[in-house]
Amino acid sequence: MVGDMKSLDREAVIAARDRFFAKVRVGELPVEWYAPGGPVTACHIWTGSRDRYGYGRINLLGRVVLAHRCALILGGRELDPELEVDHLCRVRECVNPEHLDLVTRRVNWERGNSPSRINRDKTECIHGHPLTGSNVYWEGHGRHCQTCRAACNRRFAAEYKRSERVPIDGPAIVDLVASVNWLEAARLTGWPDNTLRKRAAKVAARVASAIDPRLPVDDAFGRSGLPPRMRSIFRRVWRRHQEST
Repeated sequence: MVGDMKSLDREAVIAARDRFFAKVRVGELPVEWYAPGGPVTACHIWTGSRDRYGYGRINLLGRVVLAHRCALILGGRELDPELEVDHLCRVRECVNPEHLDLVTRRVNWERGNSPSRINRDKTECIHGHPLTGSNVYWEGHGRHCQTCRAACNRRFAAEYKRSERVPIDGPAIVDLVASVNWLEAARLTGWPDNTLRKRAAKVAARVASAIDPRLPVDDAFGRSGLPPRMRSIFRRVWRRHQEST
């Protein structure tokens, strides 16, 4: 497990100097520099252990820490617990102190190429519609294209009108979703999955009305005999059942 990365023991880092440099190999110049005019020196590639994100790791006094933070200390830099390390060369396994910059989290994000950073600067959706003004709607923390959503709704409406409906009642729906998921049930019957859920909820309400409302919801669901895919539906129905009694 990786320890506290922002507070390293300087003496422990210096004592491990030889072991640290034994795991460093001078690489080639990066293809592109993120900061124009930056120091044109080769990357120092960490050849030891790395974490799942590609950053080097080293064990100091039984604590696993990031190698590039140790490199800053060995390069004579002071670490600030409030700052993060930004790799100017964009090479995560690089431990060359000249390629490392201590910045705030906001600056690190601004300089990076994460999906959220790239999406923030997009002016068009993948189909070329502008992501500005009334053509944008927000869902959660992301922007979405109103034109694309309208086109998707039209396609769905057209498919809905063309599809053949299979007559099916509530109990039959319960039996169906015991073997297939809701989307597959909608495809087999021709009914939208939200319509199937509403009909299944009526069956769940009838089943819940015959169960003691003082029981915990999990015990009540176990007694209902309903399939696992109806657990969330039963929870909503059970809450209303308890409130009404």
